[in-house]
Amino acid sequence: MRASGRALTIAMLTELTRKNGSSRVVCFQYEEPLRNLGIEVRFFPPTSVRIYEALCEGLVGPRWLVILRKAIYWYGLVLPRRLAQIIRAGFCDVVLIQRGLFRYNSPPVLEWLLWLWASKLLGRPVLYTLDDAQYRVANPRYFQWRFRMADCVYTGNEEIAAYARQWNPSVTRIEAGVDTRAARPKQHSEHWPVVIGWVGTLLDQDGYLGLMGEIVRELRLKYPIIFRVVSNRPSEPCGVDGWEKRRWTLEDEWQVLAGFDIGVMPLPDDEFTRAKEGYKLKQYMAAGLPVVCSPVGQNLKLVQDGVNGYFARNKQEWVERLARLVSDWKLREEMGRAGRRRVEERFSLEVVTPQLAAFIRGAAGGVHETVEQAQRPTGSGREPMRSHTRLP
Repeated sequence: MRASGRALTIAMLTELTRKNGSSRVVCFQYEEPLRNLGIEVRFFPPTSVRIYEALCEGLVGPRWLVILRKAIYWYGLVLPRRLAQIIRAGFCDVVLIQRGLFRYNSPPVLEWLLWLWASKLLGRPVLYTLDDAQYRVANPRYFQWRFRMADCVYTGNEEIAAYARQWNPSVTRIEAGVDTRAARPKQHSEHWPVVIGWVGTLLDQDGYLGLMGEIVRELRLKYPIIFRVVSNRPSEPCGVDGWEKRRWTLEDEWQVLAGFDIGVMPLPDDEFTRAKEGYKLKQYMAAGLPVVCSPVGQNLKLVQDGVNGYFARNKQEWVERLARLVSDWKLREEMGRAGRRRVEERFSLEVVTPQLAAFIRGAAGGVHETVEQAQRPTGSGREPMRSHTRLP
């Protein structure tokens, strides 16, 4: 039982460190905003950023050495640390698991231990959040078990929410917020070259950017442009003039966007991409950039075609939409302002944090609040949160 007057505490067990985009966006960025609303967050990452960088980034050398370094990280460091964190997390009022406690394709053994300790023995509510369709690229049963063990699940994507509801009816949607205070809106002006930018993780060596090479070549026949790729992972040279690569760093997260004039997000249309959160677009718009993206999944709800950006379905549309923005800086300015306004009104931390706080308080009090309830004044008529655990 929480002492009267004491701040509510939530243990956030993050999949990776603060440097990871998902863990940072879903968990770490809420530390101060939640504290301002009377909720103390205690973070439990797998290791420090420095240890992760030393053992898991820039892996070169013989394959056996790469495997050894990863084994040391996951089994020598992360596993014993997680066991200790499970004990400590149980003494918080609420426990949140972000994605998973071990490797994304590992069975949820650690989650089961946490569930037994925190939920069954100590009576703590256990929340689970997922922002990517990892069940499409790993054993789906592992994620089904994670959904089942949670008292309630939240996600920012309706595709994931619909999937999770098959295993746990207590699912709600809370969009990932954007720190608009950290993002200074772009001051557009007429200049050359125009920088078209993409930022993200190159999961498939080209980060879904395969089509962009042809598009950049065609645009450069008419306009002096640069296509700038910013990633924390190296990629192979693409052989396209005007294609520029820069290393992403946590310290320069928002500064790199200030160097863009247009933000892009090309995606294929499949089950995995339809479940992406779309945070990249929110960042572009928060930075005052017009966007061009594929009309896939969450993108359809974030972008107002012709208002704060454009949809592009094929190469011809990509070239046409980008050319329109490249050639007209006033249009870039107008769409950039519209995008910034949309983020401030719907996705800023000032808007999203109260929703998340109400959701956490509801879990701590035995009430499962939906986002819609969280946005309304507290009142009567709410149903108590029930356990929906159905372990196989």
